[in-house]
Amino acid sequence: MIYKIKSLLKKIFIFNFQNFINIIFNYYFIIFISIFIIISIPFSQAILFPDSDGDGITDKLEIYAGLNPKEDECQPRKCRGISIQGSINGEYMILLLGQNLSMQDKSFDGVTKLDSIKSVVKDYVQNSPNFIRIGAYTYGRQGCSAFDELQSPFKNMSKSNLIKEIENLQAAGSGSIALTIDKLRDELKNKKGKFNILLIIDGLNKCEGNLSDSLKKLMALNTFQTGIKVFIAGIDIPKDKIGELEKIAEDNNVRFSAINSSSELKKIFEPPLKEVISSLRGMICIQIELDDLIRCESNKINQLKRISIRKLNNPIDKDFNAEEKDYFLQQIPEVEVKSKIKLEAYDQYKKETNGNYQKKIIELSKIITTETR
Repeated sequence: MIYKIKSLLKKIFIFNFQNFINIIFNYYFIIFISIFIIISIPFSQAILFPDSDGDGITDKLEIYAGLNPKEDECQPRKCRGISIQGSINGEYMILLLGQNLSMQDKSFDGVTKLDSIKSVVKDYVQNSPNFIRIGAYTYGRQGCSAFDELQSPFKNMSKSNLIKEIENLQAAGSGSIALTIDKLRDELKNKKGKFNILLIIDGLNKCEGNLSDSLKKLMALNTFQTGIKVFIAGIDIPKDKIGELEKIAEDNNVRFSAINSSSELKKIFEPPLKEVISSLRGMICIQIELDDLIRCESNKINQLKRISIRKLNNPIDKDFNAEEKDYFLQQIPEVEVKSKIKLEAYDQYKKETNGNYQKKIIELSKIITTETR
C-alpha cells in the first residue's frame, strides 16, 4: 500500500513538473517572438520601402512623383557641410561641471582643478554675448548625484547670480557623468534650438552608466529644429585614460580636448564658440539660396499630392499594390509636416539680415581672441 502511494505521488510530481516546465517555456517563447516581431517591423520596412537619399520619402514614391531617389534635391547646394540644425531657434551654451572629490586635487597651475575651472567659467559667463543663452548644471554634489541645476537655459538669467553659484561650488562626491547626460537629454527633448554642450571632466567616474551609450542617445535628438553638439574638455587626464575618452568621442561624433596647461584651459570655450560662428556663417550662406529652397520644398509637396490623388487613392491603379498604397498614404502627411517646418524656418531666415549675423560673428571672434591671450 505504501509503495502504491509513493508511486502515485511520484507520477503526480513528474506530471506537474513537466507542466511547469512547459508553461515557463511557452511564456518565454511568446516574449521572444513578440520582441522579434517588434524589432523586425522597421527592418522589414527598410527592405520593402528603401529610402536611398534618407529624405524620408521612399524611392518608388519619389520616382513616380518625378523626384530624384538618389539625392535630396531640397538640400542647400552652396552650403554643404555646414550644420545649421536648430540655429534658427536660437543658440545655447550648456555647461556641465564636475563636483567630484578628485576635482579638489591640485592642477597644473598650483590650485585645485575645480578652482581653475571656476575661474575660466566665471570669465566666460561675465563676457558671454546676450544672444547665446546659458544653461549650467553640476554632477557629483553628493555621492553619485547627477544633474544639479545652477541655471536653466530656458529661464531668465542673472549673470551675477550664476557667477555666485559657480563660486560656491565645492568638490564633494563622485557624480555619474553618464546619468548627467541622460538627464540632460530628458531636459532637451522636444526643445528647439542649437545646443552646444561643454562637458568638463577630470576622468571617467565609477558611478553607474555608460557614457558612450548616453552620448549616442543624446546625439539622436538632432533634427532640423534641434541641433546637438558636444565638446568634452578633459582636465589633467592620466595618459593611460586619454585613449578611452578619444574613442568614446570618435564613436559619437563628439569633440574631445585634453587640457594639460593653464593656457589650454583658457581656450576650452573656443571649440563651441567656433561652432556657433560656423552656424552663423551657414545661415548667411543659406540666405543666397532661400528662394530656391522654398520653391523646391513647395514643389516636392505638390508633386507628392498629385501622385496621391492620381495613383494612391485610385482603386484601379496597378503601379502600387495595396500594402504600398497604405504605407505611402501614411508617409506623405509626415513629409508634409517636415516640409512645413522647413518652410517656416526659411521664412524666419528671411526676416534676419546678413548684417545681424555678421555682427554676432564679430562679437564672438573678439571673445575668442581675448580668451587666447
